[in-house]
Amino acid sequence: MQTTLSRPFRPDPGPGLFSPEESADHLLRVLAGVQTGDSGRVFAWDGQPIPP
Repeated sequence: MQTTLSRPFRPDPGPGLFSPEESADHLLRVLAGVQTGDSGRVFAWDGQPIPP
């Protein structure tokens, strides 16, 4: 996420670096798409499951 706090730890703006507002939108979209059977799984910002 692109914030003042993350500035020392992130590369120059590039792919996957989102503003706080964009990050919140992605999070809400992913949460809206999960179901009970997804419990315990991990998902990327775009809703794609991340393998264990």
